[in-house]
Amino acid sequence: MRADLLHLAAPVLGLAADVAFQVAYFRAKKALLRSLGAGFALGLAVTTALDLWTLSAHGGDPWILVANVLLFCALGYGYFHFVNLGETARRIRILQEIRKAGGSLSQEELLAAYNARAMVSIRLERLKSKNQVAQRQGRLYARPSFLLVAVRIMALFRRLLGLKNENRGLS
Repeated sequence: MRADLLHLAAPVLGLAADVAFQVAYFRAKKALLRSLGAGFALGLAVTTALDLWTLSAHGGDPWILVANVLLFCALGYGYFHFVNLGETARRIRILQEIRKAGGSLSQEELLAAYNARAMVSIRLERLKSKNQVAQRQGRLYARPSFLLVAVRIMALFRRLLGLKNENRGLS
């Protein structure tokens, strides 16, 4: 393969490795967030390795490596949100519930299934059980975790893209 084509293909091949590994990891371990992180790390390594190999074997502008790493990060970010959309978005979940119920549900049935207080309680328990938050004196504190790193990376990407970080009324 020509060096210029390999440079063009590196982020896409990195994304392909990311997706393939993430799917295999998730099927084996059933750990969505870890599988996404592991897939991203592998895809980044593939992108970087392909570009470093191409640069060392064929020369070229080293800035292409920086551009391709940034491009892979953008592709990986998009893939993360694609997976997250299908996994956690309430609108999609509600449509799935309606479909599973044979095509119709009453609003009362949906509201009973999606009680906001119960949903937050379940998520808080999950965060506590995974040591991602700690509770002291009635207050919740974020603990260092992969999830917290992911939140910070997403906030950084939102700032870089000029998007507002939404305040959900908890101030």
